[in-house]
Amino acid sequence: MIIFNDKNSSTNVFCLKNLQSLQLINTNLSLLPDISNLKNLELLQIESTCTLTKYYIPPEIGELTRLSGLILRNIYNLTYLPDEIGQLQRLQSLTLAQLPSLQNIPSISMDNLTKLRTLSLEDIPK
Repeated sequence: MIIFNDKNSSTNVFCLKNLQSLQLINTNLSLLPDISNLKNLELLQIESTCTLTKYYIPPEIGELTRLSGLILRNIYNLTYLPDEIGQLQRLQSLTLAQLPSLQNIPSISMDNLTKLRTLSLEDIPK
């Protein structure tokens, strides 16, 4: 499912337990709703979201045990990434790009990310 440039984005999508792909591109979400119900999610892409007022990805992302792809790109207000990203044992691809407000990249335990094949870091502040 793709939500693209939807000014009236419904948060009901976050209750779809069988959802495998969620792409939030150019949305007007002010905060990311609870994602812990998305147990079958394999791809999460959040891109070009300048209205997030909660400045982090929730730690519940660690509960998405089937997630194999995570793309966070061009999110102006994102300041924090949770350590729980290191719990994503099936993660194969991680992209962090154009996150100008990011203040920390967690010390992700690489021991758990044994399936990671692609890591892309682009325009991340020092």
